[in-house]
Amino acid sequence: MPSPWLAVGRETDPLSCARQLQRRWERLLAEGALDTELPADSTAGLRPTVLESWRRSLATGLDPTAVVVPIEAEQSAVKERWREHPLGSLGRVLAAQLGKIAEESQSLVVVSDASGLLLHIDGPEWLKERAREMNFVEGALLSEAVDGTNGIGTPLAADHPLQVFASEHFNQTHHPWICSGAPVHDPMSGQIVGLIDLSSLWKIAHPRSLELVTTAATVMEQCLSDARRDQDARLRRRYSDLMTRSTDLLVDREGFVLDGDEPRQPVPIQVPKDGGEVILDDGSAVVVEPLGQGEAYLVRRHGSGGGRSARVKSLERAERRARELASEQAALRQVATLVARESSPVQLLNVVANQAARVFDVPLVKLVRYERDSWVVLGGFGEGIEDPFAIGSRWPLDSPGVIASVRQSGRPSRVHRKTLPWTSPRSGLDH
Repeated sequence: MPSPWLAVGRETDPLSCARQLQRRWERLLAEGALDTELPADSTAGLRPTVLESWRRSLATGLDPTAVVVPIEAEQSAVKERWREHPLGSLGRVLAAQLGKIAEESQSLVVVSDASGLLLHIDGPEWLKERAREMNFVEGALLSEAVDGTNGIGTPLAADHPLQVFASEHFNQTHHPWICSGAPVHDPMSGQIVGLIDLSSLWKIAHPRSLELVTTAATVMEQCLSDARRDQDARLRRRYSDLMTRSTDLLVDREGFVLDGDEPRQPVPIQVPKDGGEVILDDGSAVVVEPLGQGEAYLVRRHGSGGGRSARVKSLERAERRARELASEQAALRQVATLVARESSPVQLLNVVANQAARVFDVPLVKLVRYERDSWVVLGGFGEGIEDPFAIGSRWPLDSPGVIASVRQSGRPSRVHRKTLPWTSPRSGLDH
């Protein structure tokens, strides 16, 4: 049984199909039959999916010969939306899935948001120029309501992958094109977050374009799911110990339960951005406390105890953790910048030691390398403290201290300063 979502299969002659559809479209215009009650003889040969889309398009009052794709957003605004969009971080995945195929088949790779707003278009410049002739550009809105049947808006309206071929497009300016679009869904809510489309002139279209975008959409959904799972795990590690009572819940910024005794449900809790009191579906009242500038929320039921002081303490702990995380991220960025600039090993190691000292709030950090009969100091940082370890100095493996202890045990170790004969009483060193 042929797929209702595929316009042109391998067994179909694209030229014959295009001619038949063009005659059908022109006949509908000539006979004045383009109304919501399409005669049966006028719709013969049209796929049911396209026919239903045509009926929806006609109901909007659009003129198929004079539809102009609207531009809804400027380029600067579109770039910002693309950076913030869930699919914006998966550009490399998209390129790996469709980049080579698009290059070989001379196609455009297009990404829209859930409304049909085009956020990203990649492909050969000459084809982009052809697309600009019909306002098919980043920032244009291709929803079915404003453009009629098309390869962006119709798959979004049908919530299913769909190929729209030549004169199946309601808008006459799209007739030279074949577009294959597949929606991408949020892993938690199941709602559409965007759409991936492969568009080209129908005479050079890739025969497996619909299959390819469907596979790409599935891969993107898996990537979103993996990212969501990792994010949820980080939030649980960061905030779960703030749940001091069995009735407490930890939820993400969208209100989905991350941790707690209540079973996870597809319907999230409606949490206020700045926290406050909320009535749950079961009628119980809870207090919602934002954590880490709103990246998660602690939900406490009324009567669970603790009062204001407990809430204040939990918020203080959350804010402290957020500051610690920001400090760690800043340190990693500085080290990554030096690596990218191909800085010298000595400079890089000293900066690593400096950042480690800042993150862990210690006065002395050294990086050493074990050798056969000694260990050598490669880099370090010391501030306001007597430093016995000069860069490049060598020490015997049996010298007292934490370095020898780690070498012997192969595990993290801590040695109190009084066991080190060379440590000054004023230095305050712990190893």
